Amino acid sequence: MKPNRLTITLAAITVASLAAAPLGAMADDSALAPREVPAKSIPVPTDVSPGMQKFIAAPLNPTWHDLWKTGED
Repeated sequence: MKPNRLTITLAAITVASLAAAPLGAMADDSALAPREVPAKSIPVPTDVSPGMQKFIAAPLNPTWHDLWKTGED
């Protein structure tokens, strides 16, 4: 079966777009400023059980972000 002109054109467009995709990823990311999000309070949802509301409203454990020690530490 011989490929027709449309198939060859679509294949060429696909290859060209895939080849150009990494060029956009190489943009200078250091010039982009980080997004600033103001602190805000989020209410406890009312569509969960009372026990889950208490769990959600409880303060975070101060050690929630501590990582485990490995043998290399």
